[in-house]
Amino acid sequence: MLDDADPMSDIRWVSYFLVTLMFLRTYTVTAVLAMIFMKDEKTIRHWVWVFIEKLATLDLIRWENRLMNDNGSRCLVTVDGTDFCIREPRPFSTGWYTKKFNGPGLRYEIGVCIQTGWIVWMNGPFPCGEWVDIAISLSSLVHMFEGDERAVADKGYRGYPQFFDCPWRHLDNQQQTSRKALARARHECVNRRLKEWGCLLQRWRHSLDKHGKMAHAVANIVQLQIMDRPMWQVEYYDRVDNEFDFDY
Repeated sequence: MLDDADPMSDIRWVSYFLVTLMFLRTYTVTAVLAMIFMKDEKTIRHWVWVFIEKLATLDLIRWENRLMNDNGSRCLVTVDGTDFCIREPRPFSTGWYTKKFNGPGLRYEIGVCIQTGWIVWMNGPFPCGEWVDIAISLSSLVHMFEGDERAVADKGYRGYPQFFDCPWRHLDNQQQTSRKALARARHECVNRRLKEWGCLLQRWRHSLDKHGKMAHAVANIVQLQIMDRPMWQVEYYDRVDNEFDFDY
């Protein structure tokens, strides 16, 4: 992660990496971290963001990883947006509003490989009120699909069957309904793992331009956790069992 010129090359700086992990996990104020680790507040602020930037640039979330264990299904990933609470930006704008918090928030688009449970896509942040889930996907994700590839998604993505396989009560048979529901449920578990970190669970109090670095840093940590301890697996195949399997 760090080369010889970076602080990790000296074992004395390992403590600052631990401070960074504690900051991300608890999102406590610097004064508390300084008291626990017996270090200067200004020094902690500096090195915490040095390590966050390093964590954010780890090359762990790769789009090509969606092809791992590919079994020939059209849908290789599940996709969904997830919102994080922030302080009210000034000047006031409804463009930040999300009903999940009844207040301002930032939205990220997360893609999870169906066959492995790995995070393979992260796009954001976007102001919640200005960008609904489908708009974010249409702006970027759909252009990454190859051939007849699609993504499993919830009802908010209806209207674009060439890109998204949503719940269709009158078209899906029982097996297909169950498979898609399990894939979406596992995706929600990934979103929950992200929000186990205090910096994403609590209201963001730092500048908005730092939120993206922090969120990608946490996503890389969660990805490492999933790679080390795989999530429960989903058996998914969508080329058969659906009599209404349209060729778009």
